[in-house]
Amino acid sequence: MKIIHICQYYNDGYGYQENLLPKYQKKLGHDVKVITSDRMSFFSSGQKPKIVGVGVYEDNGFTVHRIPILGEFKGRFVFFKGLRELLEEEKPDYLFHHGITAPSIFTCAKYKAKNSSVFLVADHHAEYCNSARVPILSHIYYRLIWTPLIRKVSNHVDVFFSITPGCKAFAEKELSIPENKHKILYLGSDTELNKYNETEGKKVREQFGIKSHEIVAITAGKFDEQKKLDSLIKAFRQIDIQQTRLMILGSFLPDDYEKYIDDCIGKDNRIIKVGWVQANELFKYFSASDFAVFPGGQSAVWQQAISCELPLIIKHWPGTEYLLRKDNGLFLFSDKQDEIVQALKIMICSKKTRRQMRENAKIVRDEVLSYEVIATQTLTAKDNT
Repeated sequence: MKIIHICQYYNDGYGYQENLLPKYQKKLGHDVKVITSDRMSFFSSGQKPKIVGVGVYEDNGFTVHRIPILGEFKGRFVFFKGLRELLEEEKPDYLFHHGITAPSIFTCAKYKAKNSSVFLVADHHAEYCNSARVPILSHIYYRLIWTPLIRKVSNHVDVFFSITPGCKAFAEKELSIPENKHKILYLGSDTELNKYNETEGKKVREQFGIKSHEIVAITAGKFDEQKKLDSLIKAFRQIDIQQTRLMILGSFLPDDYEKYIDDCIGKDNRIIKVGWVQANELFKYFSASDFAVFPGGQSAVWQQAISCELPLIIKHWPGTEYLLRKDNGLFLFSDKQDEIVQALKIMICSKKTRRQMRENAKIVRDEVLSYEVIATQTLTAKDNT
């Protein structure tokens, strides 16, 4: 089967859904291609999109075809040039459109209208915690602008996927996505790459002078105020146990936020600020750690940490329950520093708890987060429609 993914932006070498879902569909024996713009995401290079140009090449075992654009609404969507003609040339059996609120969904719907045998899917990642922070603007953007437009194409879309129950509720209420066509498709992890590796973990510990008996907490991502890294650092510094370390991996937006974080760290030499690490290197640092902590906004790194068998401390957001469904971590239900301190103490002081949570994390990885399982779900959706 020929599967075409339509992505507004594509970041080579990342561990996002648009990188991994095509990879595992390809491994299941299908002909897979990603059609995308000539640029990476807004956040991938800091202040503006990184334009990488048009062309055709291979990434993760599948074909990526970058085409020109006529313009963009930065960080949200692009206006593709020549997408309709390319679809007619490719003749896909299955179209997976990443995102609902983008003009290219209309191009895909028109193609489907002329080619009824094509299976058209659109997925959705927005929810109230990340896309409706200013209610009046959200109302205008989603309900007044996009809802009438999506109603025009929804008859041509065979299945809508949302990545969490929270996203599903948002899409049905704010965008009037029909419930009878709407399914959950969780984000996962590249379980081939993201797995515990004792040897690589020891190398990382040696590199940073971390002793074998020391307990390492790790956090990672693209840090801004929403990720609450400052709260984590302040909570960690309240714990007066010398044989503990906090390892911080990632980049900072905006740049002055990094200076603020450096001030929060102060002279606490238990805290190690590593900097940006490529997605395919993260497993080494997770393998050097005893548990991971993410006190703020959601990130694909959460799934990667679980895949490496790490117990988690994560902020509770509606729909994140599946990540800790086997008691493989602790939820934070507020932004209070005291709650983070208590969760850190539980993890640091109980080896038995960490050991059991590690075993439970393996179950979540194998049953829920494996992209082979998720890729199969996207294919069975076609068979069951």
